[in-house]
Amino acid sequence: MTADPLAYLHAAHAEAQTEAEAARNEAGDADWYAGDEALHARNSGQTIVNGPWGHLDERLGVYLARHDPAAVLRRITAERKQLELHATVPNHGRFSDHNACPALCDGEHDDPPVCRSCRNYAGDPIDAPCPTVEILAEGWGWTPDQ
Repeated sequence: MTADPLAYLHAAHAEAQTEAEAARNEAGDADWYAGDEALHARNSGQTIVNGPWGHLDERLGVYLARHDPAAVLRRITAERKQLELHATVPNHGRFSDHNACPALCDGEHDDPPVCRSCRNYAGDPIDAPCPTVEILAEGWGWTPDQ
């Protein structure tokens, strides 16, 4: 594991995307749902997954249907957009909202990098990684003490 929550998130997203795409490729653009005492995935009228609850608790079946490959891929895409908003950029004070240096920058960056979006009460950028990135990483299993 890594102490860097952003690197951890990129790795977690890549792994989950690979798994979800493999499942989606196997099932096509299936419609996943829980019903009739079974978990179903249907694609173009063909049943891809159809299993009775049996040993599977109905609540687990509903959960699995809710977290089908398409839903996982949508969440990854949304989180990547959030990460872009909270990207690590060079510290240019209040002008730290771009990857490019302002015209007066000499290219030297002695201060630690900052979050593109997050600011403190005075409007100054906060060090990266910001709490938003750390919280997203925690949702994927990262802990600050790694």
